[in-house]
Amino acid sequence: PDTQYREEALYLKFNAAFELAKNSIDSKKRQRFIEAKTAYFDFVDTFPTSEMSAEVDEKFALVKEQLETYKKQSWNWIIKREMCPSLPLQGITMR
Repeated sequence: PDTQYREEALYLKFNAAFELAKNSIDSKKRQRFIEAKTAYFDFVDTFPTSEMSAEVDEKFALVKEQLETYKKQSWNWIIKREMCPSLPLQGITMR
């Protein structure tokens, strides 16, 4: 709903999602950076000319960097798996 605090609320939502992702354990970071990305777009779509845009954009650059790293890691694993099919699937222990 519209409120005079909406801009601040969306900013705080993004900032909290960003900090949570950044400080999460490795197994949860990827999903939490995705959630921070969603919160970023909620903020900038609603307030594209906010005074807080510079700070939010700076933090979002780190979000994109982290997500790109996860994407590259996934592709590297897929390529290795294709080259050596005997590699176990991620997260599954082969016995």
